[in-house]
Amino acid sequence: MGKGGDVFVLDMGEPVRIVDLATNLIKLSGLEVKSAENPLGDIEIKFTGLRPGEKLFEELLIGDDVMGSAHVCQ
Repeated sequence: MGKGGDVFVLDMGEPVRIVDLATNLIKLSGLEVKSAENPLGDIEIKFTGLRPGEKLFEELLIGDDVMGSAHVCQ
């Protein structure tokens, strides 16, 4: 597929909020999120903020000339 110097980017789908992912993992494990509304929960989710050097968003593409391939998963 590549002809030298090509960069391949995977289609990762829609973005997912980390807090939603953590909440779903806790619930799928049969546990409950500990919060102000549920002080008897099993696991608390804490927000610590960004550390030096961390990014809020990842930039995967620099240009706008992205082309699809024949290899598409459905």
